[in-house]
Amino acid sequence: MAGDKDTDGWYRAGPGHTRGDDGERSDRHASRPSRVEERRAARAGRHGTRPPGHSRSEQYPPSALEGRSTRNGAAARTRAGSRAAGNGHGARPRARTGYRRYFDYPRSGKRGWRAWVPSIKQVCGASLAGVFLILGLIAFEYETVQIPDPHSAAFAQQSTFTYDGGKTAFAYDGSTNRTIVDFAQIPATVQNAVISQEDKTFWTNPGVSYTGTLRSLLVDLTGGSTEGGSTITQQYVKNAYLTQAQTYSRKIDEIFISLKLAQRVDKQTILTDYLNTCYFGRDSNGIAAAAKAWFGLSLAQMNAEPTGEQASQAALLTAMLNSPTTYSGGWDPTLPPAAQAADKAAALARWRDTLTNMKAYGHLSAADYQYAVSHPPQPVPLGQAQGVSIVDAQMKQAAIDWLGTYESQNPNSGLPTVDQIAQGGYTVVTTFNKTYMADAAQAMQNALVGHENSVDKATLQAGLAAVDPATGDLVAFYGGPTYENTATQVTTQAGSTFKIFTLSTAFAQGISPDSHISGTEPWPDPSNPTEVAEGAGGAPIHNDSPAGKSITLQAATDASVNTAFIRLEESVNGGYNAVHATAEKFGLDTADMGSQWDSSAGGCDNVRFTLGICFTDPARMADAYAVLAADGTYHPLTEILKIINNSTGQVYTPTETTAQAIDPNTAAEVTGMFTGVIHDSDGTAHQAYDNSSLRMTNIAGKTGTGTMDITSTTDQAMHAAGFNPDACNGPCGTGGVWFDGYSSKLAVSVGISRWQTITVGGKQENVQIPVDDIDGTGAAYGAQFPFAAWAEFMNRMQSTPYGGDQPFATPVINPSDTVLGTPSATPSASAGTASPSTTPATPSTTAAATTGQTPSETPTAPTGSCTPGLLTFCTSPTPSTTGPSGQTTASTSTPTATGAG
Repeated sequence: MAGDKDTDGWYRAGPGHTRGDDGERSDRHASRPSRVEERRAARAGRHGTRPPGHSRSEQYPPSALEGRSTRNGAAARTRAGSRAAGNGHGARPRARTGYRRYFDYPRSGKRGWRAWVPSIKQVCGASLAGVFLILGLIAFEYETVQIPDPHSAAFAQQSTFTYDGGKTAFAYDGSTNRTIVDFAQIPATVQNAVISQEDKTFWTNPGVSYTGTLRSLLVDLTGGSTEGGSTITQQYVKNAYLTQAQTYSRKIDEIFISLKLAQRVDKQTILTDYLNTCYFGRDSNGIAAAAKAWFGLSLAQMNAEPTGEQASQAALLTAMLNSPTTYSGGWDPTLPPAAQAADKAAALARWRDTLTNMKAYGHLSAADYQYAVSHPPQPVPLGQAQGVSIVDAQMKQAAIDWLGTYESQNPNSGLPTVDQIAQGGYTVVTTFNKTYMADAAQAMQNALVGHENSVDKATLQAGLAAVDPATGDLVAFYGGPTYENTATQVTTQAGSTFKIFTLSTAFAQGISPDSHISGTEPWPDPSNPTEVAEGAGGAPIHNDSPAGKSITLQAATDASVNTAFIRLEESVNGGYNAVHATAEKFGLDTADMGSQWDSSAGGCDNVRFTLGICFTDPARMADAYAVLAADGTYHPLTEILKIINNSTGQVYTPTETTAQAIDPNTAAEVTGMFTGVIHDSDGTAHQAYDNSSLRMTNIAGKTGTGTMDITSTTDQAMHAAGFNPDACNGPCGTGGVWFDGYSSKLAVSVGISRWQTITVGGKQENVQIPVDDIDGTGAAYGAQFPFAAWAEFMNRMQSTPYGGDQPFATPVINPSDTVLGTPSATPSASAGTASPSTTPATPSTTAAATTGQTPSETPTAPTGSCTPGLLTFCTSPTPSTTGPSGQTTASTSTPTATGAG
């Protein structure tokens, strides 16, 4: 070829030479504009050849494709230009765009519909690009998808309340009936049944069934109902991480999360979590709750059954996974018979199909299969497994009340709160012993409940509480026949059982047990100005029987001489304030007792404190008397041993601080006094002990009988109850009767009162009425039914670790103790006092007035405005009391000459 080859590899035309053989062609190329010029010309609307003097750059030779069909139409433009220049037809030249289309669509060179038909290359290229795009999207989705945290509700479970052993549950709390279990706790038969019916390749598949997913997708696209096609892993992902919405976007998320989860988590964990999160009908979530709801069995009990029986039950539970609402209707008596029969037939059909699959996949032998199909499952009646007895409810509420008080007193303890327990997921191990609870109920049945007449059954509120002196644990109680717990909620006046605090105060201050005190009545003695001043505004105090001018403290304790104990209370340094302080050391502190501890608020904190005009409950009094059994050491009342987080296994243990309430010798001296109440011939409980079957030497205790005033509201309530107000050889007026006693191993308190609900001022009120005439026996005393129940329970406990007749400690006589009075001494308000450093304070008029006769001055008990708990005392803004049921009561009783044995 003529010309020289330049450095860029192109041939440059030499002088006088062109590429073409004829001049016309060479001139045409020489005058051809560059593409840039063509574009500029096109934008400016100019067409034609290059102006004279302008030539194409010699660096770019003419295209080798000259004259050939190209996608940018260069040949067509050349032909058009040729016609315009030489053929004389005068056709207008075609506009030159000067650029090439990368996607020749619609296709150039084709006319009409053919321009819109893609070529084979285009079809193949587009298909390949689509495949790579889908693969890229899949890879992107897989890499970017994250396994979210499970829904808070997915593993939500109830909190379980158990007896002291931590294994036997008696109640649950929380909105979701679920108990989380681990893989080893799930019977193998249940695992195999679920896998056989739901996902036969579970142990080997990657977490997703591609064929099942494709099948469901095809059905969905062809207009069928939205399909599942899910593996167990996919179902678990849907339950725990996603929603139940039947949408394609949810299905895509389900597939990718399942694939990733199957790579990160072992299959045992996935199966376990799946069975813990599934719903099985009957308000049961998770396999453990389902076994309980359907068959009344724990998983351990179910696992102990023969394989054929297990298989039959496991197949029914597996059937429930498919349609729990429909299938469970087969055993729902609230449905119409026809609907119930249809649902049952559908459930049993899937049950049989599950058994068939188990046999086909080698999970069930032929013999076990034949047994299972011939023995359809027998679910327990609906609701039977979930039933909660009154005792169960009382135990649960007592533990919750105790935890609430502990929480308020120890805000930074780290112990799970009441709200957290209610949300579920904890095991609360209580101090209650199942056997001892049954013993308490039987003791009350034999000693009291079995003797009640119709009025008694409707109105009596009796409670028993037993406390371990070594720990303060409430090991057993009897809380009455209603959901209100009369053992742990403030119920009635304590009576003479409060004399424990007066004796403990006196002996701790060095007053000798050999002292003498005046038992004359009434108190205040009209001839004693000090007593008159202290007793101003209140009714005179009397005794049940005459007492001498100078009696021993033992005699005063045995016979429960009220006037003697008032004078003993006056003789101690600090008077009744000091006795009150001792009661707080024994567990009855101000925070617990509420406003009744406040004399300025109409409470019981006044000179009559020793007579037990304060309202209290058996559990609190049992813990107080346990101080004496523990040689003066106070252990706070405890009702929860530990709380376990079911998810993490963390154990929380309440921390209680013990304290030396009184020294051991003082405790031994008071115990010596209380031993005489039972064993001395003039003791108020001596005759009752002889009449009982209990034979123990080392037991001690105190009777209590609190009196009450009778008002018009009381009369109304007695009439409504059918109570005979004259059944006591005169007007009845006993508010409550008690016996609190102990051995060296166990402290037990029994208290009984009577309440009647009436309408007062347009609203329901629970009004206290006399507790007398139980079973038609007339006036009531602590040595009657309370002691009988106490003795019966102590007898039953003899075969337990709390039994035995271990001797009490022997008190040591302190020669420096002050001996009050002598047999010949003339009693006075402070007779025999050894120059006390503090003169007993004279109560204010307000304090003295709290023991008056008007209802507005009555010590208040819990009101309906709050929930009385074991360590919480509720007060009323109005002069009223509250009975055990928590209803507001009219103020009907003012303790006056209380405390008689």
